[in-house]
Amino acid sequence: MKKKFLIKVLIVFGTSVWRDDGLMVSTRHKLCKCQASKIDKDAILQMVNEEEIQEKREVGTTLNEEIEEFGTLVKFRAPRSGERLDLAVWRHFCAEEKEYSRSYWADIISRGKVRVNGQIQSRKANNVESDDIIEVQLDKMQDSPAVKPEAINLNIIYEDDDIIVLNKPAGMVTHPAPGHPNGTLANALAYHCADADIFTQASTDARPGLVHRLDKGTTGVIVATKTLRAQARLTDAFRNRQVEKIYLAVCAGGAHLIWSDDDALAQSRVIETHIARHPTKRDRMAIVSAPEDGGPPTARYAKSTLRPLATDSKRSVLQVQIHTGRTHQIRVHLAHLRMPVLADDLYGDPTYNRIAAKPPFLARRPLLHAWTLSFAHPTTNERLTFTAPPPDDMARAIRLISGMMDNN
Repeated sequence: MKKKFLIKVLIVFGTSVWRDDGLMVSTRHKLCKCQASKIDKDAILQMVNEEEIQEKREVGTTLNEEIEEFGTLVKFRAPRSGERLDLAVWRHFCAEEKEYSRSYWADIISRGKVRVNGQIQSRKANNVESDDIIEVQLDKMQDSPAVKPEAINLNIIYEDDDIIVLNKPAGMVTHPAPGHPNGTLANALAYHCADADIFTQASTDARPGLVHRLDKGTTGVIVATKTLRAQARLTDAFRNRQVEKIYLAVCAGGAHLIWSDDDALAQSRVIETHIARHPTKRDRMAIVSAPEDGGPPTARYAKSTLRPLATDSKRSVLQVQIHTGRTHQIRVHLAHLRMPVLADDLYGDPTYNRIAAKPPFLARRPLLHAWTLSFAHPTTNERLTFTAPPPDDMARAIRLISGMMDNN
């Protein structure tokens, strides 16, 4: 297939802030058509110009995805019958992590912080049945590891007295969690913003100032707050879907969605599903039916808008706006459409991933980048949009797919 370029993209050089009143098409329909135009090749080249790439750290593998509201109540279904309660909880949170043992979760159970089907359970040896609803109440001040200030370099896009906006590198976990007690973005913020109100008043909180998160393997724009007032307002903005979040994704395949039979220009596609924890593979999420249609009670509505930018018939570049913030949302949606994120070990295509790990792509983490983030400033109410240029691996993939770099 001849290489083609679609959708005029708003290009931002370096790190910028601008006002915006509708970068993406918004619709309530399952599928929407929008006016498209061939993209300027120079624009894509400038988007991925090496001089504009600010993030050059080593990449790692992915851990956990997307932007979600921070809650202290975690609810999930027991995957099997006859399993001890402490083992079921341990498997759900950290089956492969060593810092939080079964004895840790047994202590949580003994303190009456776990319910099964609505009933408090204090005996760790109680067995659960398949599809039992388990609820774990996590107290951030006691059950999360306290964040410790660490002198870690930060790529700061913008900072004032209320907020700090950063370009997160691949390989960095957003906040302390089982298996990652330090070296996180929260540790770096606690050091950089040591005098900020939120860090002096919430010193035992594992997530001070954080109002959303990105996966370990995902790069790009993330915002944190420096005052309790700013945190409350931005938390409400995320909860009420008043924050615009746009990603760049490099996918395996995808040409079947980008081109029509008559070689017409691409359509923007809106995908709406429900997402919940996979019933047996606890490290991943899955597309499920809504609770009212027989799906699990933990299923949550998820909506994404996809806009194709380029394809070489084997791989594609997409712009993705997420209207909700579910765990692994983009990765689950794209895998569901048979175009998984390239180099995604959890949801991706093993054959594509093996090829992508070798030259010329050299992709060793999911090629997903939080490109822009737009929200009202929590104090001034001014609408601001922040952008982060794609890192090296993402820029290289975009050039290869768009024909701006030799594939040999």
